[in-house]
Amino acid sequence: MATAMEIFGLPSSQITREMRRVAKTVVFGIVYGISPFGLASNIGVSQADAKKYIETFFERFSAVRALMDRNIEEGKTKGYTTTILGRRRPIPELQSGDPVQRGFGERMAVNSPIQGSAADLIKVAMINVNNALHSRDATHENDPASS
Repeated sequence: MATAMEIFGLPSSQITREMRRVAKTVVFGIVYGISPFGLASNIGVSQADAKKYIETFFERFSAVRALMDRNIEEGKTKGYTTTILGRRRPIPELQSGDPVQRGFGERMAVNSPIQGSAADLIKVAMINVNNALHSRDATHENDPASS
């Protein structure tokens, strides 16, 4: 809701379900490096409107643009990006002379730290749940009331 309010510049009382869907598509599209053309075809608006949605998002959420730019620059400098737990994703495409390959590398440089960090956090959570279950099972093995 908050993102839709920012993108459309409207109070929550005027935000429709469709506006929320568009806002969600804009956010996920931006993370994947969507173009105005791609966004326009995904949400059924003109390229001009799609471009405006993207521009408005970056105006309202400038820290997202800064993070994306930082990830791309770091990928170019180091040749890889990292996740929150330090796993590396090599991105040689960032050095390509082919603009299509370089664009692909830029999208990977933006996306890999986000998706990779999400995977890191899920793995940690699964390990913690597993450990808690094993700890609980070990405690109950010696508990006559649990038999």
